[in-house]
This record gives sequence, C-alpha cells and structure tokens, in this order.
Amino acid sequence: AVRPSSTSMVLSNSYYTHFATRAIKHPFFIFPIRRRGDIFFLTARYTDKLGLFYYLPDYEAQHENATASFGLSFYDELKISKEIILVRGDINDRLISKTEADVIMSAYLAHYLEDELY
Repeated sequence: AVRPSSTSMVLSNSYYTHFATRAIKHPFFIFPIRRRGDIFFLTARYTDKLGLFYYLPDYEAQHENATASFGLSFYDELKISKEIILVRGDINDRLISKTEADVIMSAYLAHYLEDELY
C-alpha cells in the first residue's frame, strides 16, 4: 500500500504572524513521539517559513546536514488578499506516519500559539 506523503492545513494570517514571531525567537523544539510503548524524539527547527523535523540522534550527529523526517512549508501568497497562510507538511521517510505527522503539525503550532504551552 502507498503511504500518504503529505498533510496540510490553513492558518489565519494573525495566527501565522503570532506563530512566526515566536518561532523566530525560539527556533528549536524537541518533540517526544510515543509509539507502541516506545518513545523517540524529533528536533524541530524553524527558519524562513520552513519547519524541519529531524530524528534527534541524526540531528545530534549531523546537525543541518541531517535529512529531515518531516517538513512544514508555510505559503504566504494569500496573506494579503485572503488573510490566510497555507501549510503543507511533507513526510520524507518512513519514520513517521500520516497520523503522526498530523499530530506533530498540530502540536508544533499549538506550542507556539497557545500561551500556556509556549
């Protein structure tokens, strides 16, 4: 079976502006991922309308040369005319599933947008 390789969502311009302000200020985040009794970690790194998620041991060994397992691209072409930002998440390897990618994307945004999680 072919696994889905992407996910998406739409953000309001105001949400994205709030998110980006905080993500630029604090570009790194570590996510614990639970799966069938195990846990592994992804490191998130935000830069220039792009959120990249790396398997933590790979990032520790290779830093920016590591291959991202998941990437979020923020498209602001409709920022002025529609006041929305399109978000596309690309799953780059078999480390995470589509369901996990959806959860990671939502949690990543929530941790920057919600004051009590930030």
